[in-house]
Amino acid sequence: MVHLAFREGRVPEKWTLMWTDIRHGRRSLVLTESLVAETFYHISRAYGEKEALERVLWLKGLPKTRLVLVDDNLAIMAGRLRARFGGSHDLSLTDCFALAVARSTGAQLVTTEHGLRDCARELGADVSWLPITALKRE
Repeated sequence: MVHLAFREGRVPEKWTLMWTDIRHGRRSLVLTESLVAETFYHISRAYGEKEALERVLWLKGLPKTRLVLVDDNLAIMAGRLRARFGGSHDLSLTDCFALAVARSTGAQLVTTEHGLRDCARELGADVSWLPITALKRE
């Protein structure tokens, strides 16, 4: 998920270079519509639907945003991941789609969630993790 911290301009230093590269088209942002929906949900709860719509359309319009279409293979992979890790690591279906996309495309997974980080590491996926406290305002 594109974290609310990105919207608020308080991206941790660890992710600043990555985010700058994404915004300027030097690095790709890989999304599925389920990740877009989850991002819309969180932003709309915090800032309203108008802001959420503007943000998700902006993200989708970035120079190197790649929208991965969910086909049967990706859906089944996400379902398998949910069956394997959903209970033990408290992964949502959206988390499982993010992990499935990272595994199938080789994209780096960026997360603040312990469970998602642990599953990605167990599966050998490239993951960048920050504790959620790193995103809190001081």
